[in-house]
Amino acid sequence: MAFVYRVARLDNAAGAPVEMGTLLLQTYVDVNNVVGAGATTLLDGPGAFIQARDAWEYAVTASAWGAYLYRSNPLGKPLLVGRLGVAADAKAGEVRVTILRSFLRGNPSRWGYVVLAMAADSTTTAKPPAKPLAGKTGPILGLLAPLEQQHAVLSSKEAGRRLAALRAR
Repeated sequence: MAFVYRVARLDNAAGAPVEMGTLLLQTYVDVNNVVGAGATTLLDGPGAFIQARDAWEYAVTASAWGAYLYRSNPLGKPLLVGRLGVAADAKAGEVRVTILRSFLRGNPSRWGYVVLAMAADSTTTAKPPAKPLAGKTGPILGLLAPLEQQHAVLSSKEAGRRLAALRAR
């Protein structure tokens, strides 16, 4: 299975091992659509949370320094499931993350997704996974979520922004 992200532009200005520059992608996946059955807090806390009806069971992070799959953990910090394959095509503006079906099962057309694009903090890349850049230039640069939320979340600098998942109809 692959997650494919298409962006306007990719570069390697940061001298990263993959042509993503400092782009950091986080995808939160609600596989069962059960209220509160997963986590609502985001990895590395970029000042937002996912509403309970879209609580995530799995999260994928992807940066030029690697891609990783996490499972929500009701007892605390998310659990690392495994390292994933990541490749970028700067000319096509495409990032592809490959996930073994043994890691993530079920029907992807029934899942809910929240995707965040952020800038990675280059000081955290020596020990992957990369963390989001803090401060006024971050953390959320782009968002795939219901349209009414995109503008509100991206234009707000306040903490506590609520995110909803997109689902196939």
